[in-house]
Amino acid sequence: MYVTSSIAPVPFSNMAGYRSAEMDSLFDRAGASIALPERRRLYHDIQALAVRDQPYVWLVETSNLRAYSARCHGFSGSSHFAATAACTK
Repeated sequence: MYVTSSIAPVPFSNMAGYRSAEMDSLFDRAGASIALPERRRLYHDIQALAVRDQPYVWLVETSNLRAYSARCHGFSGSSHFAATAACTK
């Protein structure tokens, strides 16, 4: 949800269109590192950058409460709530 290559109008992507060369680099380096201390530091830096830039602001996340537009349909009751959903224009 935070890398430039994931910008797309689909669920669980970077729908906000957040772009950060620094964030992209951190994810690339963390994914390529096999050293646990380095990966830990890089993911800490990713979290700090996400807090600083605030590309998303999570107000609430529960397993029992969902809100969506009336123009959308096909939601499931499972943990993959929006996996089968679609919206009309």
